[in-house]
Amino acid sequence: MSRKVLAATVAAAMLVALPLSGAQAHDHHDGDIGLGILGAAVVGGLAIAAASSPPPPPAPVYVQPQPVYVAPPPAYYAPPPQVYYAPPPPPVYYYQPQPVYYYRR
Repeated sequence: MSRKVLAATVAAAMLVALPLSGAQAHDHHDGDIGLGILGAAVVGGLAIAAASSPPPPPAPVYVQPQPVYVAPPPAYYAPPPQVYYAPPPPPVYYYQPQPVYYYRR
């Protein structure tokens, strides 16, 4: 494809440069018209050749894969460690003191 583009660019450059070189000097030559027609034929032929080439294959289409559910691995939960506690302390009883009566004699 790049060769076709390069050839078309060279042909277009020749078409632009050659016929105008004589016209810029105000000196019209009969050969300039022939070169212009020849350049037009070359550019037209390149355009027809480029248009008749088969189109490039379509680009591959990448599709997002379907999501996959993965279950978490089975977990082992160890039982809590056996803890031994000391027995509770004995209860403490608080007694209210008995009232003391003082008698005067």
